[in-house]
Amino acid sequence: MSSSSSSYRNILKAFGIFGGVQVVTILVLLVRSKVVAIYLGPSGLGVATLFNSTLATIGAIIGLGISFSAVREIAAANSTEDKFLIGQTITVFRKWIWFTGFVGVFIIVVFARQISVWTFGSNTYTYSFVFLAITILLTAYTNGQKTILQGLGKLKKMANMTIWSSILGLVTLPLYYLFGLNGIVPAIIITAIISVLISWYISKDVKVQSVKIENRQVFILGMSMVKIGLLVTISGLFYTLGTYVLNIFINKINGPNDVGLYQAGWMITNQAVGLVFAAMSVDYYPRLAALNKDNIRINEQVNHQAEIMLLIIGTIVSLLIIFIPFVIKLLLTDSFLTISNFVRLSSLGILFKAVHWCLGYVILAKGDTRLYIISEFSGTTIMFLSYFAGYYYLGIDGIGYAFILSYIIYLSIYYFILNKGYGFKFNETLIKIFLIITSISTLIYLVSLLVNGTLNIFLVGTLALTLVTYSIKELNKRISFKGIFNQFVTKKL
Repeated sequence: MSSSSSSYRNILKAFGIFGGVQVVTILVLLVRSKVVAIYLGPSGLGVATLFNSTLATIGAIIGLGISFSAVREIAAANSTEDKFLIGQTITVFRKWIWFTGFVGVFIIVVFARQISVWTFGSNTYTYSFVFLAITILLTAYTNGQKTILQGLGKLKKMANMTIWSSILGLVTLPLYYLFGLNGIVPAIIITAIISVLISWYISKDVKVQSVKIENRQVFILGMSMVKIGLLVTISGLFYTLGTYVLNIFINKINGPNDVGLYQAGWMITNQAVGLVFAAMSVDYYPRLAALNKDNIRINEQVNHQAEIMLLIIGTIVSLLIIFIPFVIKLLLTDSFLTISNFVRLSSLGILFKAVHWCLGYVILAKGDTRLYIISEFSGTTIMFLSYFAGYYYLGIDGIGYAFILSYIIYLSIYYFILNKGYGFKFNETLIKIFLIITSISTLIYLVSLLVNGTLNIFLVGTLALTLVTYSIKELNKRISFKGIFNQFVTKKL
């Protein structure tokens, strides 16, 4: 097997392993969104979104990114098989998690009134935020347990934790039926409690040596995690904070109804392709990090990853554009049909985002965190400024147009940086795949928008079939479905 073919197969193998967890999580989220849509409507979904985005923003700031950086620290300690070092690293991490969690609770309780005013424009939800403060600590604990399992290489336990937390979280759904809007806060709190109980139960048999460390030493040892984590936090915070401010902006102009519609549109688009991004990210970054000094091989890996991403996501995008009215009725209610064009536009933008996503990890793999932060800040600023302008002038559809434009610019910025800094170039094959898939997808969008009746069915059907056939043919060139099938049969025999 050629190294190129092996590269493609490794990419798809990772997608297959981690895609299952994402499928379950997405299905649960869709069920939850359906119930919320039925009993709370767009306005209720908007209120829930504002609560969650506020908590996510505060959690991102308070967390200092140590959950991300601790994975590397714990994995490094685990590779030494030194039980004392492993115990010390995990103990330091846990103490930092508890500390940041309690700080988060304190901040929300003290500033609950002001947070309510910032988020909803009034102090109506002051006590709601006081009650929700505990979820910052609960979520910190749950994420900490996942980090420990990931660092120790216990991915199966980590996957089970995610799956069962998602499934059992559905027990809160009757609260929306019984209490309407008043059920949102209890549902968020109970969901967080369930996640804590599951994470404790699944990880309780993971034995780590008990190590006593003075608080001063905890601070010193933990600062290495904080320094790395802060860089990731800052870059991630750009997007989290931008989303939070955009939700508030939409709420002030047209109220929670539009926030709910906007959130529902993103939910459909992101969940349709989210499992591809999430599943592939688990394997992609470690591969690049291992090759961080070899620009030629990094160039090859990025092009291969982008090819596979486009071939898979292109098909999803085309089908989403065609069937979005049906999907909205299935997952939500008829009152959400007004977001159909927004979802179609954002689906087209995903094609540009997929390629940008592949480029974004290169700078992190190279360890050039300063350049990464500058790049992310520039791109995110352009993105959200375009969102604000798009919504102000064209409503929710305007955010869809802005999404496409901003990712074209975002992608161009990253390509320029990588080309000048590391000699990166798109290969001819990737350019060809990108042009074919974006062209056919755009045609499907235009036909769906402008043509009605039997002619619409014929044209979009022909275009979609062409795209699916092309994607399967190109994937087969890279991994040989027949070869995989023969290997599978041979192993079974």
